[in-house]
Amino acid sequence: MDDTSPVQAVIDAFTSGDPVTAIARGFAIEASYPDDPAVLNHLGAIHLQYSQPAHALRVLRRAFDLAPTSSVICVNLGLALEIDQQFGAAADAFGLAAAYKPDFVVAHFNRGRMCVRTERFQDATDAFAEVIVREPTNADAWNYWAGSMSLLNRLDEALSGYERALTINPGHLSTLRDHAIVAMRAGQPVRALPSLDRALAIDPSWANGQQHRGRAHTQSGRFADAETDFAVALTLDPGNRDALNGRAWLRHISGDRMGCLRDLEALVAEDPTNAEARAFLGLAYLREERFAEGWSAYESRWDVPANAGIFDGATRFRWDGSQDLTGRSILVMSEQGFGDTIQFCRYVPMLVNRGARVILAVQPPLQGLIAGMPWAHHLVTDNAPVPDTDFFCPMLSLPQAFGTEPGTIPSPGRYLETSPEKRASWRHRLAIPDHSPLPSQTEPRAGGWGSLPLPTGNTNPLVGISWRGNPGNRGDAQRSIPLTTFVEALPAGLRYVSLQKDTTEDERAHLAAWGILDVAEALDDFASTGALCDVLDLIITVDTSIAHLAGALARPVWILLCRIPDWRWFVDRTDSPWYPTARLYRQATAGDWAPVIATVRRDIASFATRS
Repeated sequence: MDDTSPVQAVIDAFTSGDPVTAIARGFAIEASYPDDPAVLNHLGAIHLQYSQPAHALRVLRRAFDLAPTSSVICVNLGLALEIDQQFGAAADAFGLAAAYKPDFVVAHFNRGRMCVRTERFQDATDAFAEVIVREPTNADAWNYWAGSMSLLNRLDEALSGYERALTINPGHLSTLRDHAIVAMRAGQPVRALPSLDRALAIDPSWANGQQHRGRAHTQSGRFADAETDFAVALTLDPGNRDALNGRAWLRHISGDRMGCLRDLEALVAEDPTNAEARAFLGLAYLREERFAEGWSAYESRWDVPANAGIFDGATRFRWDGSQDLTGRSILVMSEQGFGDTIQFCRYVPMLVNRGARVILAVQPPLQGLIAGMPWAHHLVTDNAPVPDTDFFCPMLSLPQAFGTEPGTIPSPGRYLETSPEKRASWRHRLAIPDHSPLPSQTEPRAGGWGSLPLPTGNTNPLVGISWRGNPGNRGDAQRSIPLTTFVEALPAGLRYVSLQKDTTEDERAHLAAWGILDVAEALDDFASTGALCDVLDLIITVDTSIAHLAGALARPVWILLCRIPDWRWFVDRTDSPWYPTARLYRQATAGDWAPVIATVRRDIASFATRS
């Protein structure tokens, strides 16, 4: 409008610094033009411009009532509603504007923003897509679209959107930051690093960016660069918990055990409520055989949000080792993996010896194995309804309840048993004479694999092998060994059988080519696998449930460990107090299995000679 517009007098008063007069003149205009939507819309826009949202909202509501199909009025009303924090209503107003005028880019864009504010993320992506169709070089639209995709957890699409935005505006700091953070969420550190480098070149004081780059360098194996990044982050922000946590993990996987401990202790001191850090600290203590501190700190795992509600059905009392169990019932609940259950079920007979009636909840694949034990009178699956008992205790809390120290680890030798029928079936299938006695449960053996009796009825020892664990488990890539590498440890002259239940087509082809027996179809559960282990002369395995199974059966087992293995294997030991018949082979350098394979091959040759 020109200077003769009725609203000009309001503008003049605002520009001269007299808002009281401006507002009074606005009321006069409302009275003079009560049914003119154009004048009221202009007046509302001026109120918005000069930070008078309440007056703007009142006037624009009246304008909308008079002209509800005016896209301009709808957009201005949406802006007023946004300022009034009525985000859902604002989204609806912008949506009306877009519906009445489909090419009205501002309406689509603002609707998208309000949909984000109301967590209608799919609607937000649709709105920003409408902008992109009409303005494909609109960097802000690409940026918002990518952000909405990330909120929908569609991370690859989000990354593509941020990258489109950066081709249009390469130096946009917030886009570089968002792209890097989403790339890290997506587990793509290599994709994150260029954006982190560019963002930190623009703003070197971005402490959170420094710690993100530290994590990216850690995941990329650039440990020295990661150490520098975390140091810079902590210089900029000494209390940055993410940086402390990231550096603790870096030092853990790089073998700096004491540095890892210091960082975790500092992190817990900084934030005593950080359950994840405290549980991680517990594992670090356990690895160093500092059991009292370790078991205590590791109990914090139940305070981690991801574990919330696990014991909601367990209304009975938590057993901590101090309560009398005579004539009382206790539910022992498995947790984590199959190997953990196999390792820590050794404590169940100790509960029985205290007079308890134990209800043991274990994973279904372990039921057949454990059901045959004399102490497993009451067995349920871990996903069954929780039975009513006097007490309950998570399985990995039993060591603390019993006050376990390195010198008092219950090491009963053979504490699991397998079916004689299943063993006989395997002997028949593998043509093994039934001449070899099994270790006694009541007479545990010590001294490692070399002290165990070897079968006398077969001149060619039978060796079971397992080269990888569950690919879904964190750290499996470090623990597992490619089959083509693993077989380099296996000299000719012995018979080999695969203990892998889930062999791939490629692995099956290799096993056949190398003459290694693949019996995956017969490994129905751990009872079947355990019976097979019982008729073998030796088991060679990476750190997986097979290692625990062989150890619990007191079979000769050689366990090949990565550079930074699980806490339970401790530090630098070649033996295991958990499993007296185990021998440990450790990587000296992360990722380098060649020396381990060479040592195992040499020792197998010696083993074959003795047998």
